Amino acid sequence: MGPAFGQAGYFQKQSPERIPHAIDRFSAEAARVMGVFDSLLSRTEFAAGSEFTIADIAHFGWIWRREFAGVNLTDYPNVGRWYKAIEARDGVRRAIERVNKLIS
Repeated sequence: MGPAFGQAGYFQKQSPERIPHAIDRFSAEAARVMGVFDSLLSRTEFAAGSEFTIADIAHFGWIWRREFAGVNLTDYPNVGRWYKAIEARDGVRRAIERVNKLIS
């Protein structure tokens, strides 16, 4: 997820030059990766199966900041379900609060 989301966000928002091909390419790749993840989550509760793991933490970080890449959850219902479940975890909520304090 990281490379696709990072590149999509960079070319959409930070590149000193607007490069339509790069924007289209990495936006499409971010959408493709989300589609793959959504398909996986249609069969499993978490990213690596039936238990919460570091894979969920890694993916959550990118999806939490999905606006940077221009991604929304509307077209990915299974990712939306997973995201809400991860976001509701006490440790995740505490981590989000700490990060938000750092950036505000």
